[in-house]
Amino acid sequence: MDYLFSLWNPVMPLDVRLFFVLFACICISAVHILLLFIPRLIPDSRSLFEQLCFAVAEPLINRLDRPERSARDLIIRGAVFLILMMLFWGVLFSALLYIVAKVDEGYLSYAFLLMLLICISPLKPAIALLKERKALKNQDQSQGALRTLARSSSSNLIHLDEHGTVRIAVSTAIESVYLRLFFPLFWFLAGGGKALIFAMIVQTICVSFSHRANVSNKFSTVPHMILFVLSVVPAFLAALFAALASVFSPRFSIAGALKGVLHPTSPRGWGYGDWILSIAGYATNTSLGGPRQTLSGEPVARPWLGPKDASAKHRADDIPRFIYWNIVAVFLILLSVYALNVFTF
Repeated sequence: MDYLFSLWNPVMPLDVRLFFVLFACICISAVHILLLFIPRLIPDSRSLFEQLCFAVAEPLINRLDRPERSARDLIIRGAVFLILMMLFWGVLFSALLYIVAKVDEGYLSYAFLLMLLICISPLKPAIALLKERKALKNQDQSQGALRTLARSSSSNLIHLDEHGTVRIAVSTAIESVYLRLFFPLFWFLAGGGKALIFAMIVQTICVSFSHRANVSNKFSTVPHMILFVLSVVPAFLAALFAALASVFSPRFSIAGALKGVLHPTSPRGWGYGDWILSIAGYATNTSLGGPRQTLSGEPVARPWLGPKDASAKHRADDIPRFIYWNIVAVFLILLSVYALNVFTF
């Protein structure tokens, strides 16, 4: 057992982790950009780990979250659910590390690189949005034209008009900068592979709760408390990067972005990227986020983010500026990682 625990703590200096971050992001981004030229080849905009974790969590949530139970029982069940998920993925990744170590312990660092690769998806949501822009502009919802956007946002888009569809699709692309890039990179750099997997399990579970209409607040209490603790520092840093990206993005107000930084959203939403979504709303004087429906058509309450009384009527012609902001934000994050690697070592 001690040997298995030791596999999670290989000698992996910060400069190695910084290099892995740059390598992983460049490789994943290059693949996603290539997918832009292949029609209908983006089945899902989420990271691979997010998709796998959703698949494992779904039956457990359905079995453990019973509305007729008492509040105390639901809180305990939520904690048990989180522990079960930790055990499942901990055993699975420990087995991977054990196999790699038996081949050659020098390859352990590459196993953690693989973990990072499956946890990030920096440009895929933006590229999915760009590929579907024509369908959005023409309001073409036939033959699964919006299937990619529906699956990536876990939302039913069939009955929405152009404004509602663009709002949800753009919101998904923006919040993904935090969910699928900044958050996993932060914890990988802070604590290596074990911190990355722990943080991603908690985040993915909570995101799965946010896309379900029937998950009780009590059942999700413990995961949400842990996610809040994990999100305080990365959410603040991501907000600064979001404001900085607005400086270099056309039709984004710098003053509005700074106002968004100074008016943080509810701390409960920091783990979902609500803060940077709010900054993008302030910078464009629009409302983002908002209520949506699950894929099965059940309503899910989500907060409106951005200035009060701002317009939520987004059009397909607005998509390029949000995609540009998305790309700038990703570039600035990678540039800061490169600068940290150069000036620290």
